[in-house]
Amino acid sequence: MKVAFPVTFFLLFCMSSEAAFSMDHSNPGPGPTIGLNKTVIIVNDVRKKGCKCGDTYYYAAPPLIWNEQLEKAAFEHSNDMYRRNYFSHVSPEGFKAGDRIEKAGYHWMMYGENIGMGYKNEKEMVEGWLKSPGHCKNIMNKGYKEMAVAKVGSYWTQTFGAR
Repeated sequence: MKVAFPVTFFLLFCMSSEAAFSMDHSNPGPGPTIGLNKTVIIVNDVRKKGCKCGDTYYYAAPPLIWNEQLEKAAFEHSNDMYRRNYFSHVSPEGFKAGDRIEKAGYHWMMYGENIGMGYKNEKEMVEGWLKSPGHCKNIMNKGYKEMAVAKVGSYWTQTFGAR
């Protein structure tokens, strides 16, 4: 089964989070390492051409750059979903993407997150996200400047941000 859900939040200021949660990388689970350059190239090729997301056409957007803090947040979420066998933007304790991204040290003004499950490689996952209007909108959002993707087992997380 292949499933994906998007989430997007826009804020004009950084929110502080009192949330304390584990950033433990001790059990990443099975799965190949994500091809960083490959993922950025695939996403930026789509952004460069423009894309129809559902009924809305999005014109070309500037390229995104890889961010290690966003990668850490993406990895933590994929790893948590894998280890605890759930699929959601919200952890069982109620932590959301903004909490994870901030905990990873990224002080955002806006952020977004795409999650997916069951895709074999970067190309398949991005194609799956592009078929979903909400995920596609995140990929094409001109406000985002940076991104990262992580995969643990069959759980994928893509994070976007702007400072």
